[in-house]
Amino acid sequence: GYAVGPAGLMATALQAFNELGVGLKVALVAVYLLLVVQFRSFAIAVVLMLAIPLQGLGAIGGLTLRGMAWSPPVLWGMVVLAGIVLSNSILIVDKIVHLRAQGVDRHRAIVAASALRLRPVLMTAFAAGAAMLPIAVYPPPQMEQFRNIATGITGGLITSTLMTLIVIPVAY
Repeated sequence: GYAVGPAGLMATALQAFNELGVGLKVALVAVYLLLVVQFRSFAIAVVLMLAIPLQGLGAIGGLTLRGMAWSPPVLWGMVVLAGIVLSNSILIVDKIVHLRAQGVDRHRAIVAASALRLRPVLMTAFAAGAAMLPIAVYPPPQMEQFRNIATGITGGLITSTLMTLIVIPVAY
């Protein structure tokens, strides 16, 4: 019989996208388990992982605003960005945990940790954004193929940083 389906480059791109999706799921489970071991809490690990979907929303928003396509390289960029986003969440939650261990009540620990970790979180975001923004906005000719990745990372970085400063303390 006959069949209709993707072939050639489209089939290869779909296969790569599916494999990246599987790899991303495995990586997320592995990171979650490492966070559970590190913080000795399933709930804290979930709070930390909340920042990852926020980066995806920003990436999709950034690509949509610029009329760009979602592609396997953009997904790869999101995996890289997940590390930055997760480290920002860890900075805040780790400080909250330390303050709580010192006997500070929950509300004061959250407020103090958010204030104390604001600068490192913003510095990390600004440094990554400063590296990506020129490639996203006006790339040199030899860097044009990275425009979508840089746009996705920049969009994800903006939303995840802003939302991490709000969502992570509230969720804790």
